[in-house]
Amino acid sequence: MVKFKLKQNDSCSFCSQSQDRKHLFHGCVKVREFWKKVENQYEPILGSVPISELEALTGYDPNVSRHTLRNFIILCARKFIYDNNMHGKELDATLLYSVVNNYNKIEYKIADESLKIRTMLHHNKKWKRWSDIIP
Repeated sequence: MVKFKLKQNDSCSFCSQSQDRKHLFHGCVKVREFWKKVENQYEPILGSVPISELEALTGYDPNVSRHTLRNFIILCARKFIYDNNMHGKELDATLLYSVVNNYNKIEYKIADESLKIRTMLHHNKKWKRWSDIIP
């Protein structure tokens, strides 16, 4: 991020160690703690399969089940990590719920306004296990 002039130094805002992409999304102790909390909070959706290093780094792992909502939550978590790092904020897995839930509401509204049954069915299929999550 220093290379792109997004940050003035290469230290991690979560732990102060030198930061690169791998450290930001998987190597940092605080980020690994965050991923564990995400795994626990979203277990009804993520299942018992832990978030792999590849998923943490790229948002996708071909060796893990291709569940749309799992992938979406991981991508939202990656953006959440990035944003909090850029703004010097602590990671709080409970705040991630609000972020993902807002996307759910937006997608529902789009599906509802499209007046296409197929669009609403797709939304319902993607988000059906979301109600299993307790913030």
